[in-house]
Parts: sequence; C-alpha cells; structure tokens
Amino acid sequence: MNKVRAYWGHNYHFHIRIKCPAGDTGCQAQDPLPPGDGCDKSLDWWFTEEVLHPRAETAKPPLAMTALPPECRKVVLEK
Repeated sequence: MNKVRAYWGHNYHFHIRIKCPAGDTGCQAQDPLPPGDGCDKSLDWWFTEEVLHPRAETAKPPLAMTALPPECRKVVLEK
C-alpha cells in the first residue's frame, strides 16, 4: 500500500506511474511519498460537514473529456 494512496476527488479512478519513461520531456518526477500508509489523520477532513454536504456554489461540476490533457485523452480513448 505504499504506492497506492487515497487522494480527494479520486473516488472513481486512480493514477499510477512507476517512473518517467526515458527521454519523455512531458513527464515530471513526483515528490517522494510521505511516511506511513496514507490512512491517517490526514483523511479526517474528508469526513467533515463541508466535504460531506458541500454548499451548491462550492460543488465542482464533473470533469469533461475535453478538459483532460491530450496524453490522458489518448489513454482513455485507446482500445
């Protein structure tokens, strides 16, 4: 579980990248993971009133395919 972490807003999907491919100038190395397994007090905010019952003006609309970076659209649309 060290490489799989809970991230707010990623309840229907996840991202995975083992490392940047050699020569890929569009890939940026990620920051190292913080200590622990990711299931700690940092998740407490997820269960607060503001998150569980957001006001209508703060709720975000769904992400459209056209809003994805071209690299992501390519992965989603490949068969």
